[in-house]
Amino acid sequence: MISKIMLYKSTDKSSIFNIIEFQVISFFIFFTVYNVHSENLYPIVQKNRVGYINREGKIIIRPKLETKFKKSYYKYEGKFFPFYDLPINAYFSEGKAVYRKSWRVLFIKFGYEFGVIDTLNKILIEPKETEFGQFHNNLSKVKTIRKPFEFSIEGYSFADLSGNIKSDQFFTYVSDYSDGSAIVLIDNKYNYIDTLGNIMFDFNFEDVSLFQNGLAAVRIDSLWGIIDKSGKFVIPPKYLQIWNKSNGFYRIYDGRNYSFINESETNIFKKSFFSANDFSEGYAAVKFSELEYGFIDTLGQVAFNLNKCNGVGNFQNGLARVQIDSKWGYINLKGEFVIKPIYDYAINFTDGFALVWQGENVFIINTDGKHIWDYNFRRNK
Repeated sequence: MISKIMLYKSTDKSSIFNIIEFQVISFFIFFTVYNVHSENLYPIVQKNRVGYINREGKIIIRPKLETKFKKSYYKYEGKFFPFYDLPINAYFSEGKAVYRKSWRVLFIKFGYEFGVIDTLNKILIEPKETEFGQFHNNLSKVKTIRKPFEFSIEGYSFADLSGNIKSDQFFTYVSDYSDGSAIVLIDNKYNYIDTLGNIMFDFNFEDVSLFQNGLAAVRIDSLWGIIDKSGKFVIPPKYLQIWNKSNGFYRIYDGRNYSFINESETNIFKKSFFSANDFSEGYAAVKFSELEYGFIDTLGQVAFNLNKCNGVGNFQNGLARVQIDSKWGYINLKGEFVIKPIYDYAINFTDGFALVWQGENVFIINTDGKHIWDYNFRRNK
């Protein structure tokens, strides 16, 4: 069974929504705002400016930045949950975040430039016309424009910590770096480049995932397998879907059920599941049957069952979100609710921060469940 979360994007209440649909499997809610490393700072929006708070809710960088954002909505179970949607480069990674600054002549705004700051609000790269992405492996993807024969072509390359372009390679799509490599699009198929910009493999793939711990999931002839950084298949491409190794196991889907295998392709738990998440922090959320949910440990043993549960996320920062009787809260690694299920919606924790919704209010909470920042979209905050 497939269920959906919809993300609605809007710049004001009267505008027509742009809709992005995210399909999620059964009761599991995989979608998060961003998979980011905020490094104990989280962006806030106040009076149309962006700043940053720490885990106690103290403002560390005052909200004076012109970083772009938009008002967006999650749609879940027929309800809309608003939030401020910031670009991924506005979140700190490797101690750096991108900010935007308008450039004006006689108070007339002509455009924007982009710079990079650290967690103390020190400018690392002065504003330039080039927009930087998140920094990974001390490299950031940048959008560049080439003008051969009077034509403008947009593409991407990479810059270093000084903002200097590091590669002559020019791609129509690149991902951020992960584990010393980045995904690139070549002739409508995918490959990888290393930190020097060199193409890693002599052949391209139909679809790929980022490298993690030296391994990546790739698709060839509609089937998925796992390769290492030499291009050798650790697991041959014969699965309808396979995910990167997590806590030592690969999650696979055969079109009907989910299971977990190792490098020898052995079903290590000798069982399949109606639905399953990847392992995270030693546990995986699984659906045993149509009405039975819970978490298993890395031995395949049931760690705890979740009665009356109809939504769950992965463990992050020792907490996992769980929906009970239409309300969301967070459980610890013992299966105990440490943040009570009182919220209309909630997302996974990221580096000690999470968003929760209650009535007309949106709160940023920490792992103690403390409301460290709040928005009320009926008033201008």
